[in-house]
Amino acid sequence: MSTEPKAAPAANASPNDRALEVGLTGQFFDALRVSVAVLERDPASPTALYLTGRFLADADRKDSARAALSLAVARAIDASQIAIAIAACADLARIGEDPGYYRDAIAEAFPLV
Repeated sequence: MSTEPKAAPAANASPNDRALEVGLTGQFFDALRVSVAVLERDPASPTALYLTGRFLADADRKDSARAALSLAVARAIDASQIAIAIAACADLARIGEDPGYYRDAIAEAFPLV
């Protein structure tokens, strides 16, 4: 067990960055508070939806995580944020969801030229 103090999120970090920093320390419920606050201001935020889904999955809230992550894929596609769409798809697979539908949707939205 490490006795090093946990680093506080940077003061100038975005709310999504703060949520990610807190979540990576294993404090999923604290991270959820931050990501849900972002969603209250911007319910269609692909990044906040993804982070919320990821933290819900980490907290073993699989049904809620599935809903948030699938919506994150859709909103990321709408916003042309392929990285978020792929990350959400990967986390859907991590919680046992068949990612085929989501991969197909991403491939259709971002075809290779």
